[in-house]
Amino acid sequence: MSKVKYEEMLPHEFEQALREFPVAYVPVGSLEWHGRHLALGNDTLKSYGILLRTAEQYGGVVVPPTYWGHMKHWKPGCHPGLPPEIVDGLYIAIFNGLVNGHMGTRSAYRCIARVGREDCRSDRRQHR
Repeated sequence: MSKVKYEEMLPHEFEQALREFPVAYVPVGSLEWHGRHLALGNDTLKSYGILLRTAEQYGGVVVPPTYWGHMKHWKPGCHPGLPPEIVDGLYIAIFNGLVNGHMGTRSAYRCIARVGREDCRSDRRQHR
């Protein structure tokens, strides 16, 4: 199985992944209370796991997860959040870096959490 985690890829593996299926998956979430039975980063951990499985099945590259989101409330053990303009700026910088950097304008931000959807399969066939 080919690598799908951006942070683990060697340059030639990254370039090959982009040739085969030029899609970047960006797992995002927040650090928030979900009860005593779940990790504070549960949302991000779930999105990361789903996107890793999606990339393994259809192709593409999964960038490292980002845990910073908009927090409107606070409970013990939660990160109080960052100002929305900082969070929005972070996500804009991530996407701009992918589009204007290595990924190029061919990048498609689809299939984000749609494991098994027909539109993902048809995208892969078009890029082979």
